[in-house]
Amino acid sequence: MSTPLLDSVKATSAIAAAAAERPEDFKAFHGELNQRLRDEVDEEFYGHWDVTPSPFVLDEAAFQQVRGACRQIFTVVEKIIHLYLEGQDELGELFARYELFRPYMTKRNLSWQEYGRYDFLVTPEGQPVLCELNTAMASGYLPMFHVNQLFHESAPDFLRPNAERALLPYDHESALGEQYCRMEALSNSGYGAVAILVDENAKYHESQMIKQSLEDLGREVVIGNVKDTHSVGHNLFLGDVRISSTYNKFRLFGLQHHWSEQAYLDNRRFLEAIRRNDILAVNNFAAMTISEDKSIFAAMRLPSVQAALDPDEKVAVDMHTPATYVLKPGLVDVNGESIDLISWVKADKDEFILKPRSDYRGNGVMSGREHEPAEFAALVDQLADEGLYLAQRRIDSAMYDVTHVTEEGDVATLPMRMAGGLYFAEMDFHGIVARLAPWEIVNAIKHAYVLPVSCTASA
Repeated sequence: MSTPLLDSVKATSAIAAAAAERPEDFKAFHGELNQRLRDEVDEEFYGHWDVTPSPFVLDEAAFQQVRGACRQIFTVVEKIIHLYLEGQDELGELFARYELFRPYMTKRNLSWQEYGRYDFLVTPEGQPVLCELNTAMASGYLPMFHVNQLFHESAPDFLRPNAERALLPYDHESALGEQYCRMEALSNSGYGAVAILVDENAKYHESQMIKQSLEDLGREVVIGNVKDTHSVGHNLFLGDVRISSTYNKFRLFGLQHHWSEQAYLDNRRFLEAIRRNDILAVNNFAAMTISEDKSIFAAMRLPSVQAALDPDEKVAVDMHTPATYVLKPGLVDVNGESIDLISWVKADKDEFILKPRSDYRGNGVMSGREHEPAEFAALVDQLADEGLYLAQRRIDSAMYDVTHVTEEGDVATLPMRMAGGLYFAEMDFHGIVARLAPWEIVNAIKHAYVLPVSCTASA
């Protein structure tokens, strides 16, 4: 039985076959496209990407298939955050490490998840399965907008789908700025500038793209370190500029990049402004802790959460998220049977992915299929002692043929897994990214291939 997403596999592979028939032309355009992105948009950012101009092709129906799944899970996550803040015991235990930030989990907008991306895989049956929720990711669709714009401006005909292009909501340069300004209006944000704030980890990537999008719509934008903010009464300032909303590029709990104890003290003025709801913060502290934690997938299956879900939401959790367990000694329920988690993960290693609870860019993610049994068993024991990892059931993926330029400079075509992402703002999903690789863990920073996205009108 075909699904819209299975049709996208065929359409994407068909373009790859056409590209393989013209290797020299493909290689030349590959070099031209990547050079333009670095020269005309952002040299530092696109220096980390290999944009492969064999596009990911989907039609509007396929986009709506993924969008619908994401919308259902979005409502589930909102309920989990509310239950946590209401003091539900199971969630309080699961998310105990975030207790310090509970007073700063305030909401000025329509949802706790204000701006970010949901990542998904596509099964061989053509169903989207969400594998990560990047709700702390204050970056957005702008990098993909520029990839798609340059691709559709200049790609040769043999790399284009033979169908009319359908623009997605985020397929224009002012989309980020427009969404941000709408969020400010809905939150009744006061007068002041937008501050793009980094923390001690100094993650400035994409800041200039974001700044330009907001300035094009007439917003004043300043960039700086959160520790340099200060309050005068209930007004927050960065330097001598009063700010009314902040675009937070923080890493609170990553394994490598995170807040130190000193950071909490250094940033108390900012935290108190958040607690008082003096400013609109994108993203807020619930999004940077609870929903960003990959154990949100384990939370979805807790009895107390299941009791709060309606029948459609329960089906969505089963269909569109992988079974996930906090990696620690003890029994877990599997289809009504109590099983020792550590023994099960070791014995069934090929069907498990180990992930840090709170990190990004694929850091620290490991597949059991990439380790020998004894090595994997020792790794499981070590990570279980630390208590900061998850065991997530592996998702079999549909394979897309992708024509690409190898590190040796050759043109080759290989079947690859896709890690897609849907970008959201204001409780809806507006744009898509596609990263593909022939190996198990797919991520752009780990040298996956980023494909332009070509959405076509449904027949």
